[in-house]
Amino acid sequence: MNMKKQGITIAATLAMVFAGNAMAVTNGSFTNGLNGWNALGDVNLQAGAILMTTASVDFEDDFPESAGAFNASGTAAAETGVVGGIEDFIGIAMGTLNVQENFAFEGSVLKQTFNVNAGDTLTFNWNFFTNETSSGADYAFVSINGNLTQLAAPSDASSSSLPYAFTTGFQTFSQTFDAASSVTLAFGVVDVNDYNVTSALWFDNVAVVPEPETYAMFLAGLGLMGFASRRKQA
Repeated sequence: MNMKKQGITIAATLAMVFAGNAMAVTNGSFTNGLNGWNALGDVNLQAGAILMTTASVDFEDDFPESAGAFNASGTAAAETGVVGGIEDFIGIAMGTLNVQENFAFEGSVLKQTFNVNAGDTLTFNWNFFTNETSSGADYAFVSINGNLTQLAAPSDASSSSLPYAFTTGFQTFSQTFDAASSVTLAFGVVDVNDYNVTSALWFDNVAVVPEPETYAMFLAGLGLMGFASRRKQA
């Protein structure tokens, strides 16, 4: 195989690998609504991103605000600790969402399953909103194959916000995978200790980025193509 053909083969192969990784998450920017995702509870597309809450539809969670004032979709938050509830939906054991002696009551979740390669990095942008005071126990989380990471609780939300009382501000999450595997990714937010007072999780730009070495190999392949092309022209 001559240099030009070798360069084309390397670049083409790496381009396919790169494209496959970039496409690991289906509709990660939510340009096609909730296509590719499964939702439970109050999950809604707003301004090209996802907003999910712990709000009911028929109860005055945030009195004196009216019933459903902070509900985003018209569907009430889902129960925890019951068959068919949030734990079942995510695929985790009952009680996993509790925090020590504090019981999770209800919430909302969005999930998707996809494949990753070793060295790939999951990233997304998020923001936590709440009407709880800093002593509240509600929280937002991300679950990766059933392993929960708490993103934020009311004590982390110190900035004033509208229409919610407090926010953490926009944040970025990043996690690199050690091995190739199938990944079930779930985002959620739960009411803890009561059904009252709404908290919410906003997130967008969910993506799986290939390891840096993949970029380097891709550029090397393109470099070989350029070298072969210049050599031929000379």
